[in-house]
Amino acid sequence: MIAMLIMSTESAPTQAIVTEPVVSEIHGPFVSQPQVLPGFGEESGIYKVAADEPEWLGRMGLTSDSQANMVQHGGVDRALCQYCADHYRDWSRRYPQTTAPFVSGENISTYGVSESDVRIGDVLRIGEALVQVTQPRKPCTKIDARIGVPGMARTLMLEARMGWLLRVLEEGWVPPRPTIEWVERGPEQWSVTSVVSHKLA
Repeated sequence: MIAMLIMSTESAPTQAIVTEPVVSEIHGPFVSQPQVLPGFGEESGIYKVAADEPEWLGRMGLTSDSQANMVQHGGVDRALCQYCADHYRDWSRRYPQTTAPFVSGENISTYGVSESDVRIGDVLRIGEALVQVTQPRKPCTKIDARIGVPGMARTLMLEARMGWLLRVLEEGWVPPRPTIEWVERGPEQWSVTSVVSHKLA
């Protein structure tokens, strides 16, 4: 069902909106090159660090970012991964070993906006680039190894706390701690949470 709800690559913003989700704090962009994930035996791009200078966001993602498995990650409709940083506070309460934020492999982390606020089809301006939400992120078990919590990927999916993926409509520079502006909203019934709930029903 998620695949059916990926927006057409021809989708484009039509007009500005009056109301939009309120982002209270922004971190990133986070980038990495693949490295071996300890205890997993495979390379992964999940070990991302904050860029200290502007990053070019092209159709396939950020210039300094890379994925080890291009079948499961990356590509035009998965060029960028955004995550709700508020979830980390809950993680640290439930799993004391997960005190560090920004460790789930996201490129952009934001406080104040979650999966229940974001809709498939939303168009955002991140720095200079124009991007569109395409689908919920499907977390893999490498998150379990990265965070040290077996079953974490499944928990994120069941609780709809997995983040969301975006395509690039207009390429541009994304500076450290960029501004984010909602340009257009997707259908109200297509929140990331609703789409995941439908898939799991």
